[in-house]
Amino acid sequence: MAPESNDTQKSGGSGKAVPVLLAINSLLLAGVLALLVLRPGAAPAPNEGETPEKTETAAGEEGQLPPGSPGPIVRLPDFVVHLSNPEADRYLRLVVEVELGKDTDRDLILTNMPRIRDSFIGYISDRTLEEMKGTEGMNMLRQALMQRLGEFLPRTSYRAVYITDFMVQ
Repeated sequence: MAPESNDTQKSGGSGKAVPVLLAINSLLLAGVLALLVLRPGAAPAPNEGETPEKTETAAGEEGQLPPGSPGPIVRLPDFVVHLSNPEADRYLRLVVEVELGKDTDRDLILTNMPRIRDSFIGYISDRTLEEMKGTEGMNMLRQALMQRLGEFLPRTSYRAVYITDFMVQ
């Protein structure tokens, strides 16, 4: 019967460790939560009735989104462009969406829309289908469109250009 009492003593000791581990875990969790809530760089919560767009960020610029958060997206009207292809008539239908730096930059896009579209159509019509095939071709097209967009808008006004539809006929 002595071996049974040894097993009982071993299991009784581990029963005391569980509450201690739970207490340590709870303290660690409380510490992490306190760091997140009381962090000095944390943005203040908007007041009741105030929209997040109207609050000022740490940078102090109204409407500016925090880094890493997605910005508002503006879809440009569809492009249908005749490609430069000597063998056959090829047309590209393209949908481009622009991610903005802040919501107030929508007006810049709308004001410059004719010039932006003209620049995009001029560039695309000089391209062949082979130049735009595959991931590498799409990345080059995206970079070229961003460069042309930068001719009309300050770089802080837009974050990215997305090609959301690409069809050749």
